[in-house]
Amino acid sequence: MQKHHVITSITLFVTAFVFFWAGYELHNKLNLPLRSIAGVWTGHSKLETKTGPINYEVNALIQAESITLSLVAQAQDNAKFAFRLDLKYVEHTGSEYLFTVRDRTTTWLEQIRSQEKLDIPVIGHFLSATLVKKNEHQVFFVFDLGKEYAFGTLFEKGI
Repeated sequence: MQKHHVITSITLFVTAFVFFWAGYELHNKLNLPLRSIAGVWTGHSKLETKTGPINYEVNALIQAESITLSLVAQAQDNAKFAFRLDLKYVEHTGSEYLFTVRDRTTTWLEQIRSQEKLDIPVIGHFLSATLVKKNEHQVFFVFDLGKEYAFGTLFEKGI
């Protein structure tokens, strides 16, 4: 009889623990969706513009509630620009994410503004992004930069 109570108690305890753990993980996934892809990611791509392609290299440091993007780009005419964006996660619906820009640092931005009429968001602006996790080692980001441009990059898992 006593053996039956011990087995029942252990079973109830393990079941309660499993449900608690599953609820905790589900809560974190829903409230901190970037946690599943946290880490360092690297990518490169090309942005087609009116004056020709702009090739860029980009690094992303993804944390539970934020993303830091560092980008260096070179246009066809060898004009260069670089920027760093610190983004804070606000909310998401499916693969559509909304961030606020916490900080922006740019270099050579006036060149790209005058040539392409392309602007990088300043502090306080919202930035919309589509995020698709292809597999454990690849994530695809597309940031909306206005009517004419979308900044898309396939990221590979870094260090």
